Amino acid sequence: HNFCVVDLSNFYLDVLKDRLYVERAGSATRRAAQSAMFLMLDGITRLLAPILAFTSDEIWRSMPHRAGENAEHVLYNDMPEPTGV
Repeated sequence: HNFCVVDLSNFYLDVLKDRLYVERAGSATRRAAQSAMFLMLDGITRLLAPILAFTSDEIWRSMPHRAGENAEHVLYNDMPEPTGV
């Protein structure tokens, strides 16, 4: 809860929001912000799936997916791996 509310919402998403609004559509910094937001959504959705299965499935169905992933149910996919960042 603290990570989502304090670290992400109060700080990091505010910084990313500025990048998304200010940068032009094709810029590398805007694309990097979009990629970071996707990775966070993907990871949080996978981690919450055992607890909030129906909510996670609804989020999962509206997200883009990589090749080899089950697009219908989030629980049929692997948990996120550490990225080394």
